Amino acid sequence: MTLRINCWSGPRNISTSFMYAFRQRSDTTVFDEPIYAHYLRVTGRNHPGRNDVLASQDPDGEAVVRDVILGSHSTPVAFFKQMAQHFVDLDRGFLGECRNILLIRDPARVVTSFAKNVPDVNVADTGLPIQVDLLESILAEGEDPVVVDSATLLADGPFAEWLPAATSPSGPDFVATWTADLLRWRLARRRTDYVLHVLDEALLVSTRTRMAGVPIGVLLKVIPRRPPEHPLRSGPLVAAVGEHHRTPFIVHAGTNPAVRLRGIPLPRRLMPSPLEVVLHPLHPGFDADALELGGFEFLDFDAY
Repeated sequence: MTLRINCWSGPRNISTSFMYAFRQRSDTTVFDEPIYAHYLRVTGRNHPGRNDVLASQDPDGEAVVRDVILGSHSTPVAFFKQMAQHFVDLDRGFLGECRNILLIRDPARVVTSFAKNVPDVNVADTGLPIQVDLLESILAEGEDPVVVDSATLLADGPFAEWLPAATSPSGPDFVATWTADLLRWRLARRRTDYVLHVLDEALLVSTRTRMAGVPIGVLLKVIPRRPPEHPLRSGPLVAAVGEHHRTPFIVHAGTNPAVRLRGIPLPRRLMPSPLEVVLHPLHPGFDADALELGGFEFLDFDAY
């Protein structure tokens, strides 16, 4: 018997991080937005990457339900990250054969964030009407709905489990020390739409911006979950950020001794404004000239 889990979310939420958490389980196979092509075909919406999605997925939603969602899988658990707004012109009969989770977020924040990439955003694009319909359907069947508020999850999430010990930089250089409590506090001070990626090796904090109309993922911070024996490879980290924000362009500024970051240097005219570090010695023996910053990233300096 396969346990089939649909996580129905709206856009600009933490559904991808949710999916990555399930991907860490050896008994689970995950699927990323399997009915997205169906939605694009039915609605005709012109989303970024539309042609690529239509080319890579089956646009026949009924076939996807039959062959993928209700199909056979090699693991006892199948997790489907679903966007609620994609659930259009489909028979809902299959929902009774699945466990359904509603991942919600304040609609005002969803619209503000989503409008940066989809200018003609409307209420239906938030997925909220579909989530309400799904909630009413679940209640009508006499089932107990599973509703997760992403704001509560980030505020009360298992940060101590994700980051069990404080980062302990080695060497004489100055590197910020991050703890579970500090990370929780920092992400609660919302200066932008943060995304927390919980990977096996590290926690990543990212956001998204646009430059000349091109969506760009911004890697704000890399925090190893345990002391690495060797610098982490940047490829899997960058790929996780790019997959979530649906862009091949990732920007990172600064340096981090725990990860080997490689890429193409940006021209000065495209770089952020320079950051100035002002030192205020509080001890007569402090040698300001000897201070070296061993690691600094956007999140360390409140750049976002």
